[in-house]
This record gives sequence, structure tokens and C-alpha cells, in this order.
Amino acid sequence: MTFTDIERVTTKLNVIHKVNMDELYDEWSTAKPILKRLKEDAEDEWKSKGVAARIFSRMANKWSDFRNRCSTELMRSELLITQL
Repeated sequence: MTFTDIERVTTKLNVIHKVNMDELYDEWSTAKPILKRLKEDAEDEWKSKGVAARIFSRMANKWSDFRNRCSTELMRSELLITQL
């Protein structure tokens, strides 16, 4: 998000005459690195959740009702081999 985007929003909302644009720019400059960090953290969290979901999906495919007596160690070994 750029400051130009923020200016457009204030114009569209018809509040540009109520807002001190210098103060708004200072707030935006302060918030920009924080927002960037939050975005990166959120992306990392989604990536890690995606990995976990993929592992559980593969495990469900391998550990079917037909093979329900298999040990967890066997399932772990099969998952590790499948990922290679």
C-alpha cells in the first residue's frame, strides 16, 4: 500500500478536508514497516500450515481403513520415503 492509495481513500470517503495529510503521512510512514512485517509473518504462517495440511493429507491417503493396523512408525517411514 502506498501513500497515494491512502490519499485516494480519503478523497473517496470525502474526509480529505477533515484529515491533516502531514500527520497522516507520518502515521503511514511509521506503520509501513510494521505492516510489512505482519504481512511477512502471515505469509510464513500460511506456508507452515500448508506443509502440515499436506502431510496430514498424505497420511490419510496412506493410512486407510484397510491398513488401520499399521504402526505409526511404519506410516512415518512411508511418509518420509514418499517425500524423497
